[in-house]
Amino acid sequence: MQTDTYSTDTFEEDLKRKLVWLMTLRMVIIITLLGSAILIQLVSQTILPINPLYFLIFLTSLFTLLYAFLFGHISNKKTLAYLQLSGDVFVITLLVYFTGGVRSAFSFLYILTIITASILLYRKGSLYIATASGISYAILLTLLRSKFIPYYDSRPYEIEEIAHRLIIIMHVFYFYSTAFLASYLSERLRRTRTALEEMDEDLSDLRLLHRKIIDNMTAGLMLTSLDGQINLVNDPGLRLLDTTDRNILGKNVANLFLQDIHLSQVKEALSQNQSISMERIYLRDKVGLLVGMNVSYLQSLRGLPTGLIVIFQDITETRKMERQFRLQERMAAIGTMAAGIAHEIRNPLASIRGSVQLLKSELDLNEDQFKLMEIVLTETTRLDQTIQNFLNYAKPRQLCRSIQDLKDIVSDTLNFIQKGPECNSLHHIEFSGSEESFLHEFDANQIKQVIWNLSINALRAMPCSGRLRVTLKHDLESNIVLSFSDEGKGIEPERLDSIFDPFQDSTTGGSGLGMAIVYRIVQDHHGTISIDSAPGRGTTVTLVLPAQTNMVQPLLQ
Repeated sequence: MQTDTYSTDTFEEDLKRKLVWLMTLRMVIIITLLGSAILIQLVSQTILPINPLYFLIFLTSLFTLLYAFLFGHISNKKTLAYLQLSGDVFVITLLVYFTGGVRSAFSFLYILTIITASILLYRKGSLYIATASGISYAILLTLLRSKFIPYYDSRPYEIEEIAHRLIIIMHVFYFYSTAFLASYLSERLRRTRTALEEMDEDLSDLRLLHRKIIDNMTAGLMLTSLDGQINLVNDPGLRLLDTTDRNILGKNVANLFLQDIHLSQVKEALSQNQSISMERIYLRDKVGLLVGMNVSYLQSLRGLPTGLIVIFQDITETRKMERQFRLQERMAAIGTMAAGIAHEIRNPLASIRGSVQLLKSELDLNEDQFKLMEIVLTETTRLDQTIQNFLNYAKPRQLCRSIQDLKDIVSDTLNFIQKGPECNSLHHIEFSGSEESFLHEFDANQIKQVIWNLSINALRAMPCSGRLRVTLKHDLESNIVLSFSDEGKGIEPERLDSIFDPFQDSTTGGSGLGMAIVYRIVQDHHGTISIDSAPGRGTTVTLVLPAQTNMVQPLLQ
């Protein structure tokens, strides 16, 4: 290991790459020198010895082939690096000898080798090559001056002893200065690269951590540019939108929902508030989901907005629960008030009816007077029935539960309705129920009233003709699901929140108590009721009665 932060594996891989680069560069230089030698050979006059140059090119090529062979057989690439650099020092020393010794202009190649060593092996390698270069150069000059070996060009170069030593010392100084300077730069470069690799690894870990955090959010997260282009959506958001990165990235958030998001208005609102909330309908599989969103600016370190952060989630069920809660509160308040008012009206009404009947039997009435008496009696009877219904809604009678098959109850009631006056020849009632048993504990008469009211409302919503589809099934939690779907004109959105309130304006010609009574009966059976409707596409009313195991518990309390 070269440093505490530079692993052996990283160093070895880096060294392999550099050695391949060095061998390739050496071959390029050899080919270049060979070409130059041939060119010089063709030119008659030259100051360079050509034959030794051929010898050095051949020797260097042989060394390079040997290095390439050893590259695949020596596992310790550091040893191979020292071997190559030492070979280069030997070849450079021969080149200096062949080109004049102390007069040679190629001694600078030692410096290039030292720099190469600092790149490959850092400080330790560069000092080693600087030492080898200094020793090789000093030995060469000493051998030449002592005439132990002759000058290759037969032109001796006599220098004083002190000058001879000065040249050697100066070259050694150059070599070590280059080694220290190049190794310092290489070490700094290595530390910088190591620090950058560590920062990159930390940044990758941080990016992975952030991705895991946003992907494990319960809500969807969306990042967009300032012009609304979607750049990122987390996994919960993709699941909510039922899409993939490929299909949604690059789209504009302004056009993602049924109602457009006006970005200019959003930015104007964000200039006054840190975040804003909005709701939009998203169409998924042809079903509208109510999506709640919180929008804020994505800011840079300087606090400048660089994009938008949109946190969103499906609030369809939440809004339904809120409507159910408000409805229950209204129903409880209306029920308490209705009981007292109904009793106060019913007692005087009974007195009026009795008095009129007594007058009718004792007075000698003409035909017009008799008809007026009949009208009073008929209207009092109708008013009494309305009050009775209101009392049934406000204080329904004690449930008389028994275990029966709901499928039989629904089938019998629909058959009776189909033969009644509300259903004409152009009306079609379709009933479909799965094969399993629908035995359940409930008040049969009250459930029949629910089926009757919902079916009659559906038929009245289709006064001329239409199809009523009634389905009975179990959901995944074994709850019983009973739904009524008509092809009528539908219900306006503003009426859906108050559809179960008593005495609503009826579009089907009823008294306005039918849906309120249905709601109370379903509530008494610990069930839920929901309505899906829009103008022009009919209405679907869905009842969910809890599984039998959930029904038994309230009875035992």
